[in-house]
Amino acid sequence: MKIVNGKIFNRLSMLAMVSLIFVAAVAAMTIPTVEANGFFLLYVDPPYQEVPVCTNFIVKVNVSFYVPVSGVSLNLTFDPNLMECISVTNTSFPPGIIDKLLDFNNTAGWVIVRIDAEPAFGNDGTIAEITFHCKDVGTSSLNFTKYIISYKDNDGPPRAALFNGTVSQVRPVGGEVLAIDALALLIPWIAAAGAVAVATILVLASRRTFNH
Repeated sequence: MKIVNGKIFNRLSMLAMVSLIFVAAVAAMTIPTVEANGFFLLYVDPPYQEVPVCTNFIVKVNVSFYVPVSGVSLNLTFDPNLMECISVTNTSFPPGIIDKLLDFNNTAGWVIVRIDAEPAFGNDGTIAEITFHCKDVGTSSLNFTKYIISYKDNDGPPRAALFNGTVSQVRPVGGEVLAIDALALLIPWIAAAGAVAVATILVLASRRTFNH
């Protein structure tokens, strides 16, 4: 009987460990990480946000460079059926801007950002603040579809880690926006799956004990 109880305890411990690992992985999905080995980082900030219909909201396009660059060009797409771009601005980053192009198209659903600077810059900052207007209920991705990074390096073409964004547009109910927490939705399913697994282990253990 002690051996059976020991096996049950070991299996329950393993199940608890797996559940904790799964929850940690889900929680870390929106955290931008990148190797500092010659990589460039382009990411949408915040990576996810929820906005009510018929309101404006702002997303930032941030960069992080590990070697100096002289120019950055990128395309960011969105769903024009759900949202529209109002403005794209760049104020002070990087220093020494000699040329820039900030444009958008609400029919095709894209934003273009091109920045050239002198001297080359290698620090972190926001190269574009984009103001959108929420048109309808739904979820739109903010995806980098193209990028060009200008820099001097003999190791080959630039490698960049891209982190896209997501905007969920919701309709206010009773004057309040109904928020949807993906992790909160998953936790009951995780708990249910864990309960089923525990019950299965206990049944199997009781059968083995009875047979012996």
